[in-house]
Amino acid sequence: MKKESRPVTKTPAEDVRKLLGLHRTVTIAGETIVVRPYAWKDLFNVISAAWPIVDLLTSDKPGTIIEAVAENRTAINRLVEISTGVTAEQIDAMTISDGLRLATEVWTENQDFFIRELTPMIISALGSKTAKSSSSVAPTSNPKSEETATSLAAGSNSPTS
Repeated sequence: MKKESRPVTKTPAEDVRKLLGLHRTVTIAGETIVVRPYAWKDLFNVISAAWPIVDLLTSDKPGTIIEAVAENRTAINRLVEISTGVTAEQIDAMTISDGLRLATEVWTENQDFFIRELTPMIISALGSKTAKSSSSVAPTSNPKSEETATSLAAGSNSPTS
C-alpha cells in the first residue's frame, strides 16, 4: 500500500504563507532580503548549480554532506543567488552568521524542492551507478553513497553512522 505523502512545511502559518504567495524574508545588515521558492524558470540553473554537490555525494569518494557543501562553495552561493538575487560577491562579504542565516532561509523556503525533487534524482543516479557496476566484471558497491542517499531521502543533514 502506498504511503500518503505529507507536506514538508512544519506549521499552519507556513502553509498559509505559501498559499497566499508570501515569500520568506530575512534582514541582514539592515537590508531586507526576499527569499523566494525556486520557480520553473530556475529549474535548470538550480540543477546545474546543485549538480557538483550531487555528483560528489554519489561518487566513490567517501565524504559527508558537509564536506560536499564545503568543497562546492560556488554552488551554494549560486543556489542562494537564484532564490534571493543576492550576488555571490555580496554573499562572500557577509559575516559567517549572516551567510548561514541566509543559506538556512533559502533551504527552508526550498526544502520541498530539495527533498521531493532533488533527492529522487540523487537516488536515481545511485541506482544507475549500482546497475552499471553490477554489470561490470568486478562489481563494487558504495555503501557510503547509498547511506547518504537514504539519509537525504529521510531529510537528514548527515549520513547515519
